[in-house]
Amino acid sequence: MKVNDLELAWAAGLFDGEGSFTLHTAHQGSVYPIASMHQVDRYVLDRFRDAVDTGKVYGPYAPHGLGNKPMYEWLSHGESKFRKVFLSLRPWLSPIKVAQAELVLEKYSNNTDNRRTSVPKDKIPEILMMLDYGYRSIDIARKLEISHKLVYYYKAKYRSNLVKGNTIRLATESV
Repeated sequence: MKVNDLELAWAAGLFDGEGSFTLHTAHQGSVYPIASMHQVDRYVLDRFRDAVDTGKVYGPYAPHGLGNKPMYEWLSHGESKFRKVFLSLRPWLSPIKVAQAELVLEKYSNNTDNRRTSVPKDKIPEILMMLDYGYRSIDIARKLEISHKLVYYYKAKYRSNLVKGNTIRLATESV
């Protein structure tokens, strides 16, 4: 085994017991995979980050409860970084952790919210007009091939201004 392989095997063992692969949904509807791990010892997370060559260590965060130590968090988010971590560690991960990562990637690739996670400015008036005329958010999302969560975001942002006839003028003024 090469030194790098030895370090990756160590990292995989640590991640297998302490880390997680998850799918995260941001507040504006974007969805992305995350690999993460929490520890009270920053050195362990720094060494892990160096072994997998990606991610960032955050913290310290305030301890929870009496006698607890401050926590640190290692995060690597986005599909390419997630895959890099997974593929680097895969030879040494348990079948359960491999299945967890594969499930996240499957859900990510099947998630219709990944069609578009932002809205071109010229589409905002159309979204607002459709909302104004009673279209359901999910139907607007399907028609425009955008995340339904983005439709909810614009609905909340312009809710007080959704009055028939004023929608398009308002939307073009704000763009």
